Amino acid sequence: DYEAIYQSKVPTKLDDPDSGEVSTWKAARAVAIVQFIYSVLFTIFLSLMPSALMFKPRKKNRNGRGLINRTFAGNFPPLKIAARSISLALWCAIFLSKYLESYFFLALSFKDPFRWLYSYRLPADQCTERFFGANLCSNQNYITLGFMLLLDLVLFFLDTYLWYVVWNTIFSVGRSFYLGVSIWTPWRNVFSRMPKRIYAKILATADMEVKYKPKVLCSQIWNAVVISMYREHLLSVDHVQKLLYQQVSSDDDGKRTLKPPAFFVSQDDAAFNQEFYPSHSEAERRISFFAQSLSSVLPEPVPVENMPTFTVFTPHYSEKILMSLREIIRESDQYTRVTVLEYLKALHTD
Repeated sequence: DYEAIYQSKVPTKLDDPDSGEVSTWKAARAVAIVQFIYSVLFTIFLSLMPSALMFKPRKKNRNGRGLINRTFAGNFPPLKIAARSISLALWCAIFLSKYLESYFFLALSFKDPFRWLYSYRLPADQCTERFFGANLCSNQNYITLGFMLLLDLVLFFLDTYLWYVVWNTIFSVGRSFYLGVSIWTPWRNVFSRMPKRIYAKILATADMEVKYKPKVLCSQIWNAVVISMYREHLLSVDHVQKLLYQQVSSDDDGKRTLKPPAFFVSQDDAAFNQEFYPSHSEAERRISFFAQSLSSVLPEPVPVENMPTFTVFTPHYSEKILMSLREIIRESDQYTRVTVLEYLKALHTD
């Protein structure tokens, strides 16, 4: 009878303060409470403290490794009070849901099976396994307990990501309604709004002196993006001609004006049936990412003199840096008949 065996393992004198099992149980409970409180406090500390300031105080000088860590390795983006409150609320909701779900569905459901399997002992005379004998039967409860612990551990780490997906979706939908962007708005509208957003979020500044029309400035930015993808062989000549701003004759006094590409209008009009870039290509990914980035809130740029600088050294093994005049004017190969000087002049014409 499994129930009788289990009841025989349970201590019957829990109200006896001198019982050794009761003292052990109280000590284990005290250790568990202290460990839980320490884990909660340490998690909050790691969530709020930048990693660069964790083991040493912030230094005021701008030299050495301290500046590198504060700028690159352990730099948290400065957020306003409202944005920081939303970020903290997001992670509080994630971990609160995780802890509630882990306690009620993992810990409580695992408590009684764990206690029963740990105290259960199968009699040795009932172990008649052919290959392993009594070893497998006598340790069957520990093997089952190990698999159950492994499954609970996997679910414990997996549900963190699941709760992050759920709450991130909820906060994202709420954020979109707060910004006035409905989730039902098609993403194709971001392409038709690109010229205005290029001027408003990239070009327009508070101390800007307007010397050119916004269309001219936007055309320079957009044409530079398209031409750069053409130089990387991501777009063909036909695609470039459809995507570029082009000068056309105006009806007013024969002046020339800029005509925006039909790409901005075709995304909202189903009547246009043209291919502006190869489908599912790198060019499509870059243009889509650029348009969606402009639809988000961009922080104010900092002056160039305030940006931290860094140097990258590229090591070369056994490569000559300084060459003599004889080596420069000597032909490198008897078949090519080209000197190093002529090769450098062909690469760098200036």
